[in-house]
Amino acid sequence: VIVLMELEGFLLDADYVTEDGRAVIRLWCKDEQGKHFVIFDRNFEPYFYALKEDVMEGEEELKRELLRVRVQSKKAEIRVKDVTVEEKKLLGKTRRVFKIFAEHPKHVPALRKEVERKGFTALEADVLFAIRYLIDKGLKPFGGVKAKGVSMRVDCADAAVVAAEVEYIEKGKPPQLDILAFDCEMANPYGMPSPSRDPIIIISTAYLTANGERGCKLFIKGDDEDDERIIQEFLDFIREFSPDVIVGYNSDAFDWQYIKERAKLHGIELSVGADRSTPRIEKTPTPEVNIAGRLNVDLYRVVQRDLGEVKVKTLENVAEFLGVMQREERVELSAKGIYEAWLQDKKKLLEYARADVESTLGIAERLLPLQYEFSKMTR
Repeated sequence: VIVLMELEGFLLDADYVTEDGRAVIRLWCKDEQGKHFVIFDRNFEPYFYALKEDVMEGEEELKRELLRVRVQSKKAEIRVKDVTVEEKKLLGKTRRVFKIFAEHPKHVPALRKEVERKGFTALEADVLFAIRYLIDKGLKPFGGVKAKGVSMRVDCADAAVVAAEVEYIEKGKPPQLDILAFDCEMANPYGMPSPSRDPIIIISTAYLTANGERGCKLFIKGDDEDDERIIQEFLDFIREFSPDVIVGYNSDAFDWQYIKERAKLHGIELSVGADRSTPRIEKTPTPEVNIAGRLNVDLYRVVQRDLGEVKVKTLENVAEFLGVMQREERVELSAKGIYEAWLQDKKKLLEYARADVESTLGIAERLLPLQYEFSKMTR
């Protein structure tokens, strides 16, 4: 039975999945009652623009030339799906440009390169597919969204719709979000730990629910075991708590990378996405972690950009500057001190781990509201 439905709420995140070779937009949303829903849009196609200066050929001939573009990849032939002509403003001047459609977003870089090789100038080819969708639809993260379409059952949300219509709507203040902070501790007597050699000894978490409930939970490695158990328990906790936002401090460059390597050693799948997918973890050019259906925020990157007043941007310094936790209120340990405390004074080490993750959550409370506003502005 086909059930038509209409959903409206606040947009939190956007990505896409591939179905039968086609990219399908996913919008992750939350309504005013705190229920999560997902909008699927199968009607949007990837594209970029191109123009050519000082040419003798006519517009139709150039269009046919673009339609003939082919790129042979290892898996299959990549081709231009369609080409249309539009008028766009470029540096204040109206220009007729070619709108080049691809069969999949991942084909755009190869097509761009070939189009440029043929003497065209490619434009907007570096706009990510999901961001392109938000721009074209006029949608804003943390802004209102309404969708009409066919109801769909999913495991990753309370409701879902395959949309025939998606539009931006004005709404008031977004709902409160469930936030999870995490931090990892390793013990190495010589300094920087190595994931191939040194297990994680503590994964600490602190959380703030949409209802205002706070808590702290530590996952601690036993003396006679590896870190397989605590990694699995941490992943289970993420799935159980199902946070809207996951925050860490230098977590993209360090904690997630370390957990990924340790999990790989144990054959554990990092299925922490709302759809139980694994994170997309990139090391270069800038470490970045994306988690489906959850906003992953490395607060260290935010601090680097926004807190020029703090010269040495350690977690302790930032927490003190923002009034989250004063240095005299917490335990401080060096890398060597962590190793010694793990062997001789676990109570002190647990206090240190708790202070770190509670500081991380406190920093998130101070900085995230402004990040939400930045996100609305920049899409």
